[in-house]
Amino acid sequence: IMPIDVLNFEYFVYGSLALLALVSAVNLKKLSTIKKRNTQILEQLTENVTLKEMQASLSKFESAFISSLVLMENNITSVVELESQKHQNKDEKIQLHDKDFVDNISKSPRAEAIPTNQKIDQAVKYAQNGFDSKFISEHLDLKQSLVNEIVRFNRPNSSHSTS
Repeated sequence: IMPIDVLNFEYFVYGSLALLALVSAVNLKKLSTIKKRNTQILEQLTENVTLKEMQASLSKFESAFISSLVLMENNITSVVELESQKHQNKDEKIQLHDKDFVDNISKSPRAEAIPTNQKIDQAVKYAQNGFDSKFISEHLDLKQSLVNEIVRFNRPNSSHSTS
């Protein structure tokens, strides 16, 4: 004969398992019902949307998308044009400044007093700093001085060192 406590424990375990099985069966039934209802709702929704409506909606989306792409392209083009114009204006200002600078050097009373080598050094310095060489070439004395200096520099017995 088993003690009463052990029998009660066995009944408790069997009862708990039976209750768990019953709850699981109910939950599975509920889950199945929910899935079935969701499927029915989805079918009802898709039945209400015709193929023409779907195509019209897609067409509107495509049209809006293409319009936004065109707008983006126009904006990019405008930005590029503005940046290009800004750089062009900056380059023109620099060229005008450089031309005025050369004109002032050649017209100044000190221009005649500046030795040829110093003029060449100035011209080379301007050229190295991005000076527009077109303006240097407009001044024949500088141009001739540069030619003479290049010829002298390239002679084997030149006083310039190549190191």
